[in-house]
Amino acid sequence: MIKKCLLLVASCSLFLGSFVQAQFIDEESEVVSIEKAKKLSDKSWVVLEGFITKRLNEDQYAFNDSTGTIKIVVRNSSWQGIEISSKTKVRITGQVDKLFIILPKRMIKVTKVELSRK
Repeated sequence: MIKKCLLLVASCSLFLGSFVQAQFIDEESEVVSIEKAKKLSDKSWVVLEGFITKRLNEDQYAFNDSTGTIKIVVRNSSWQGIEISSKTKVRITGQVDKLFIILPKRMIKVTKVELSRK
C-alpha cells in the first residue's frame, strides 16, 4: 500500500513538474541576442539565431551571434535530423540554465534546432 502511494506521488510530481516548465513558443517568437539571454533568469525560454561553432563534448557546443558566445546543450532528439556546419546559420529554441547560484554563468538547454529563416 505504501509503495503504491509513493509511486502515485512520484508520478504526479513528474507530471506537474513538466507542466509547470512548459511555455508556448510560437513561430513568430522574438529572437533574442546571446548578450540578453545571459541576463535572463533561470528557466526562461529563449529563441536565438546564430552559429554552432564548436563541439565541446558529446552534447555540448559553443553557440555564437554578433553579441557573444554561450554554451548550449543539444540532445539527439533536438536536431530533428538536420546536418549543419559551423557556417550554417541556425535558430535554436531552449531554456536558460543558470549554472551556479553564486556565479552569473548561463547556458541554454536546447529543445529544437532548425535552419534560420534569414
